[in-house]
Amino acid sequence: VQGRFGTEFENSDMLSIEYTHSYEFLDEPFAIAPAVAIPVGGYTFQDVLASLDLGRQRRISGTVSVQHGSFFSGDKTTVGFGLGGGPGSGRLELSRQFSVEPGLSFNWIDLPEGRFATTLVTSRTTYTFTPLMFVSALLQYNSGNETIGANIRLRWEYQPGSELFVAYNEERDTLVPRFPDLQNRTFVIKINRLFRF
Repeated sequence: VQGRFGTEFENSDMLSIEYTHSYEFLDEPFAIAPAVAIPVGGYTFQDVLASLDLGRQRRISGTVSVQHGSFFSGDKTTVGFGLGGGPGSGRLELSRQFSVEPGLSFNWIDLPEGRFATTLVTSRTTYTFTPLMFVSALLQYNSGNETIGANIRLRWEYQPGSELFVAYNEERDTLVPRFPDLQNRTFVIKINRLFRF
């Protein structure tokens, strides 16, 4: 069950309040954090999300949000901005070609099985060479699993409907002393070509 109320201001900012009611059944214990496991059973979730979406006409735009409600056998509160903060993304336009999209999310979880907090920090940087080619880089830190991840992607539409993608991904464990330990790495090249008959 979901209900939503929203209003848009003359300056294109939007304020919304959303209520969600849902149910989930766990057929096996769920390890949600170190030394914190949710037992088997049925759980009802109810929460309210309030968000303010700052219009894209601003040089700095994004979504600021606060969410609170039941979470398994306890409750959870989340405060966020940008990529981790709700339906929109934070955006700082430094020039027509260069932009930065920050994201920040704090979660406080209080359960009978244990209390913990997590933080998610993200930053995407995009440089647009032409309307048909851009490169973007995403850097993300997640305190929940103590990892830092990076993604670099190039997209080039070399002719209408035909594209080249080049992507590099890397994830590292931040619990290792000194330089974070590499957990996985991928390099992908994808080409698609549109044929018209």
